[in-house]
Parts: sequence; structure tokens; C-alpha cells
Amino acid sequence: MSILIYRPDEGEELLNEQWSYLTRALRVTGVSQLSDIGQTPVVVVQPEDARYVRGEINLLNFEHPDHCCYLFGASNELMSEETLSGLNIISRVYIPTAPTWELYASQAAAIILWDRLRQRGADVG
Repeated sequence: MSILIYRPDEGEELLNEQWSYLTRALRVTGVSQLSDIGQTPVVVVQPEDARYVRGEINLLNFEHPDHCCYLFGASNELMSEETLSGLNIISRVYIPTAPTWELYASQAAAIILWDRLRQRGADVG
């Protein structure tokens, strides 16, 4: 499994303690710049109610691709259509939550990657 994780509002400081744990525990690769993604298929993970770039596919109905870069963003201007221009975006996904809940990107990454493993038949229970 080859997955790239990028979080735009952390800039060069991607691998803080939470991200470092995720990359080790789930055996994924982190990237810190959009230019590192190249033409890798991109799955954008955004809140359904984000102000600029919104998630369109409910995670419960999403089939994870074999190889991609998951791009985790925020509900504010940190991720815009301009930020995403030039990327090979194949899906825009959101994690269904109660209206008052807010997920941090590291929490969203853990949920998305857990779901990916679950779909692949891993024993995640």
C-alpha cells in the first residue's frame, strides 16, 4: 500500500507528533509540498460544509483507490480551488459527522486510513 498524506495548513511542518504516529502505525508516506505529489491521483478530504472546497462523496459510499494521495484540508481558505489547480483530483470525500463536530486533519486521516484498511479486508475490529 502506497499512500501520501499532505496537510496544506501545516506547510513544511507535516510530520508533527500526530502525523509521525500515523505514518508509522499505518505504514504510509508523508509529503510536505504539493509539488511532491506530481500526477499521483488525489483524493481531497474536506468537510461537507467547508467554505471553499467541499467534500462531495460520503466516506460511507466511497471506494478507496489502490494508489493515491489523500489531501486533508480545513473548512477555511487554507484549501482553495486555486491551491488544487494542476492536481490530478479523482474524488472529493467527506466524513459524515454531527453538525457541531469538528475533526482535526490528523483525526480525519486516521478515520480515512482505517476505512481504507477495512475495505481491503484487514482485521480492524
